[in-house]
Amino acid sequence: MLRHGIELEISDKLSEYNQQLIKKYWECEKKTLRYKYSIQSLTNRYKFCNEDECEKYVARHSSAIITDERICCSSCGRRIIVKLRQELNIAFEKGFKFELDCRNCMDLSIDEIAKNVIDSIENIIHLEYNFLFKNRELSLTYLEKIYLYLISLKCQVNEYGKLKKEIWQDMFITERADKNFLIKSLYDKRVIFNTKKNDEIIKIINENSKFFLKKSHLIDLEFRNKYQKYRYLFLEENTFLNFDLNYESFNHMFEELRNQFDYYELDYLDIKEIREFILEQKIIDAYQLISNIQKYRPIPIEKSIELDCVLVELVEKYNLLVVNSLLSYQADKVALRLYNLEHAQQRDRDPYFVNKMFITRITSYLEYCKLNNKIPSHIRGIGPNWSYTSLEYFVSKSIINEGLSWTTFSGDELIHKWLNSEKVTIKPDL
Repeated sequence: MLRHGIELEISDKLSEYNQQLIKKYWECEKKTLRYKYSIQSLTNRYKFCNEDECEKYVARHSSAIITDERICCSSCGRRIIVKLRQELNIAFEKGFKFELDCRNCMDLSIDEIAKNVIDSIENIIHLEYNFLFKNRELSLTYLEKIYLYLISLKCQVNEYGKLKKEIWQDMFITERADKNFLIKSLYDKRVIFNTKKNDEIIKIINENSKFFLKKSHLIDLEFRNKYQKYRYLFLEENTFLNFDLNYESFNHMFEELRNQFDYYELDYLDIKEIREFILEQKIIDAYQLISNIQKYRPIPIEKSIELDCVLVELVEKYNLLVVNSLLSYQADKVALRLYNLEHAQQRDRDPYFVNKMFITRITSYLEYCKLNNKIPSHIRGIGPNWSYTSLEYFVSKSIINEGLSWTTFSGDELIHKWLNSEKVTIKPDL
């Protein structure tokens, strides 16, 4: 029988006869640790020249793997593989004292082992996450820097760039990330990135956890930091900031961003982006108002280029309270008209006409206002459950110093206040 706590690996190229030799070499007497056959008796029986030649043959064609979980490499934590009886005896003696190293660790320096582990992980991730290995300058716009600052401020980012999952998920919704071109741009530029759980990397990390724990004081700092970072990146799905691109650490990035707002000079593209972003957010607000209106007045409203253009004109000129009043009033008129059509003797409800009714009424009203120099002034509240973005709060509080949201400003008013704020500097040539 085999000694308890080991299992044999024998080359399948050997004949049954020679496989028996190897099995007998490792066989022990029952209830003892004594080997059943001496090396001398096996040498004579299988006609080797001497004992050394017999053991070389055994070592070349087989291995004994120690399966006892208490005995493993003190450096890397892997199972110990031995080739000879003497090696097995030493392994059991040293293993229980945590003084045992596997062949790989005995042959390599501590840093060589650490480097091999990091290299094996990076070989797996290199294609999909190649941006992690590019130390390039990353050009961020003014608004992208504000968003990066707000994300850093809110999401409890740790030293490896990991965002607090629950906070980021909530922020992803409140910032309308699926429609927000700034957050999309941060993803495209790989400033923010998502990771997936990777079983290959998890296996490597688990196999080497003891090594990095017990030898941490001897391992080069670069390898230690990379190992910890990859543990955070790939043990589960998470979202990270890739501040390696420009910054030494998260604190360095955060301080740099905060300081830049005091002396940053807006160029033409920054001004253009501010205008585009404000109007995009205002249009999203307008569509949300329409969605709320339809909950109580289920009238057909067709999303179209024409409606987009009309809403742009509305949000440029009027604040959200006026827009809500105007949209609600016209929705009431459409609902009444549809009711009358429904109950008329001749039910003339052409689908095309019905779908265009809402946009037609708004367009007609705006034309009327232009021709008569009339400015809509009626307001309608948007309700207590209206959600505001972090950028909205930040700009209102820290840049234009008015209010807590953009609700009471038209798009043009907000752009004017932002660009003329004491906190904003525009390049002289503009």
